[in-house]
Amino acid sequence: MTDAELLALYRTDEGEAVRETVRLYLPYVRSIVSDKLSAYPKEDIEETVSDIFIRFWRSVGKVDLSRGSVRAYLCVLAKSTALRRREQLAERLRREDAEMLEKVEDSLDERGQLLSALEQLAAPDRQIILMKYYLGLTHKQIGRELHIGAKAAQKRTERAVERLKKIMGGEGYEL
Repeated sequence: MTDAELLALYRTDEGEAVRETVRLYLPYVRSIVSDKLSAYPKEDIEETVSDIFIRFWRSVGKVDLSRGSVRAYLCVLAKSTALRRREQLAERLRREDAEMLEKVEDSLDERGQLLSALEQLAAPDRQIILMKYYLGLTHKQIGRELHIGAKAAQKRTERAVERLKKIMGGEGYEL
């Protein structure tokens, strides 16, 4: 099918024209996009390829065969779309990286505050908090370590947590 016949088909049967365009040019367009977006997931490449064929369908009336072929038009469209998508994806990754870094910094800040607050606790309270929340011991195990009953260990843990919360500045803090 010639370029002129393909463009004429868009005027009579758009559905068939789109199918024929995809059949003829999909490997070519996919190759261009894959080259430009090789660092990104396959889904982004496929989405970009689809966008290119949609953009071609929407702009088919602008194709001027005296200035070049359908293949050349699709080449320019594919390159420009893929490069624009690469910029968008890179920006999205930069934003996600910045958000992740902010979360890590917040977490480190909270850990620093928690360590500072733990240092302010009396040694027995600090020991109970560490056994419960850092070593993951049960109240029964803590009781054995401290030579007290499980209920007493639970009560001392609750009191130590309350003291720690008070140091941390209130009830809203979770260990």
